[in-house]
Amino acid sequence: MWLTAFVARSFHQARPYIFVGNQTLGRALSWMADRQNVDGSFNEPGLVFDRQMQINQYTLENATVNATNYLESVAPSITNPFTLAIVSYALSEVGSSVADVTFNKLNAQMRFTVL
Repeated sequence: MWLTAFVARSFHQARPYIFVGNQTLGRALSWMADRQNVDGSFNEPGLVFDRQMQINQYTLENATVNATNYLESVAPSITNPFTLAIVSYALSEVGSSVADVTFNKLNAQMRFTVL
């Protein structure tokens, strides 16, 4: 799942420089949407080494209401600074009110780590 999201995003970002057909991107996005759980999360069909890293990949590709709700619900339990930064960024991009909370939590962690 995360690989499909990563490649779709990469293709989308490359469109100003190379031809990437709408059908190519559409099939990838449809495949992912067909596998999205009701709560906005996704199951990884392959082997996952880091569950929080898996969540990060989805944040980059999914700005849907369900995905946003899912990230907002798991944000309070995130302790990994990298994951928290990605989730904070994703929530900020979709205008979530939880984005400030996650950013402040990350900022507090960084201050604690530096001191």
